[in-house]
Amino acid sequence: MRRSILEFLEESTAKYGDKIVFGDQDNVVTYNELSRLARTIGTNITDVIGDTRRRPIVVFIDRNIESLISFMGVVYSGNFYVPVDKLMPTARIESMFNTLNPVGVIMT
Repeated sequence: MRRSILEFLEESTAKYGDKIVFGDQDNVVTYNELSRLARTIGTNITDVIGDTRRRPIVVFIDRNIESLISFMGVVYSGNFYVPVDKLMPTARIESMFNTLNPVGVIMT
């Protein structure tokens, strides 16, 4: 049986809720916080783009916790994330946007 990343997250949240799931040099986040924040992002995405599903959403990443939380938020919205490094050359980013035609963009 195939399981989604959200099923793993929800099971882990139920089991390890107050344990740290991610940490970087500035912050840490628990499973409970990750789940709550990701659901909030997913809801906000749906509020902005409507009930669009299975479409790309670009997440400009900074290699931090916020990027990881945003990825899960996009998945909660029913779409898929495309991580894009903010430091990529502009021409490369434009090419990606032209190819993907994303329905949304998140800056972390």
